[in-house]
Amino acid sequence: GLSGIDVCRALKADPVTAGIPVVMLTAEGDPEIREQAIAAGADAYLTTPFGVADSSRWWTGGRRVAVERPGPR
Repeated sequence: GLSGIDVCRALKADPVTAGIPVVMLTAEGDPEIREQAIAAGADAYLTTPFGVADSSRWWTGGRRVAVERPGPR
């Protein structure tokens, strides 16, 4: 099957869907995978668990960002 990164790459390569924001939501916190997702065109990369404050930080008017879950307090 296709990975989320494969799907993102396909969406961003198609002129019909290229403008749709892609938010990757994953339990995968590996920085290399995050960089692959952003390189594939992901507009945001969120690792779980995340809260409302985290979801509001990534939406920055279309600028691509990566949001890491906060460490233990």
